[in-house]
Amino acid sequence: MFKDKVVWITGASSGIGLAFAEAMHAEGAKLILSALTEDELKPVAERLTGSVPIAFDVADFDKLPALVEKAVAAFGRIDVLVNNAGITQRDEAKDTSFAVYRRLIDIDLMAPIALTQLVLPHMIRQGSGRLIVMASIAGKFGAPLRTAYSAAKHGIFGYFDALRTEVGHRGIEVHVIAPGSVRTNLARNALTGEGKAFGKTDDFIEGGYDPAYLIDRALCDIKRGKREIVIVRGLEGKMVTLRRFFPELSFKIMLKKAPAFLEEFHASK
Repeated sequence: MFKDKVVWITGASSGIGLAFAEAMHAEGAKLILSALTEDELKPVAERLTGSVPIAFDVADFDKLPALVEKAVAAFGRIDVLVNNAGITQRDEAKDTSFAVYRRLIDIDLMAPIALTQLVLPHMIRQGSGRLIVMASIAGKFGAPLRTAYSAAKHGIFGYFDALRTEVGHRGIEVHVIAPGSVRTNLARNALTGEGKAFGKTDDFIEGGYDPAYLIDRALCDIKRGKREIVIVRGLEGKMVTLRRFFPELSFKIMLKKAPAFLEEFHASK
């Protein structure tokens, strides 16, 4: 499916993005790899031979049009856009500055929208394309310490679900991947309410999926034509199901569990 396709992946220097890049390279795709800095991308691009590195801040919206043209020029087209770059949050809403909300929403919601809006005309002219975006189960139900992250991921579902209805007849496929916890540095790099790096992980992350395993499962579903791909297990899986079918019960469970989560969080500071 992806052999000789031009695949552009953001957040490709580590974690899920790196696993995506490795899987696409193994399938024979032509890769455009993006991350925040050239230093992050260089070792990945050297290892994944033939790939084109383009470093940029996904939330630097004024520079995106020129960067998209640069990406298109690399191979003459973009067949697949993987919006993966992201950041999360670890703090209570009452302790989180509005500046942190804006930064996180910009990176996790507005950046995928902005990049998609700029790539979309190229895909429409081609008459084909595939948009893949990394959401989260945080876009399915709310959990403590993640109000900004959850808001952004709920927005991802809204935008891409609506977009799918507009572009499906134009030969453009839209896939939203919503994993549970994955063993990456996402928690360590999370923003506190003051905008500092959280700097630590948690049991959910450490017990999460290996990124390579997650991507293997996600790609199997994409090849089957699945449009919403939820990959989750354990308590997180139960909460996704309850939130969908028994929302009031899911609220009661989270309200019961939240004080312990918050107590543990504050004790670790």
